[in-house]
Amino acid sequence: MRLDLTQRSFNRDGEPMRGKQLARLLIISLPLIWLALSPIARRAQGFQNKEAFERSVQPFLSQNCYGCHNSKLKSGNLDLEKYRTSRSITEDKETLEHIFHKLRAGEMPPKGMPRPNADQTRVVLGWIEGELER
Repeated sequence: MRLDLTQRSFNRDGEPMRGKQLARLLIISLPLIWLALSPIARRAQGFQNKEAFERSVQPFLSQNCYGCHNSKLKSGNLDLEKYRTSRSITEDKETLEHIFHKLRAGEMPPKGMPRPNADQTRVVLGWIEGELER
């Protein structure tokens, strides 16, 4: 006797599973699988976000923002120097959103100041948007 496992699913007794049994099994097992894999995916994503911050966002802030938005000047009542890590800035969603809107609107850096490269700005906006959606 040959069993074709590609056609049917079987229960513990080797009998073909009926539709309701299979549906119950899937309903129970899929959330458990998701819960098991979710922390792993978040850790991997967090590492990638940290790496992207260190490679693109922090240098952008250093070159274009820290000159005015530092602990001494605090232009616009904003000290961006305290956000030296991805974790520090992502914990302050309100400031992150403020930065996003100012950059996207082209209000920062202000007129008369050197403009950052458009590609760099897009990368930073993309990173910020991704963090705001998390």
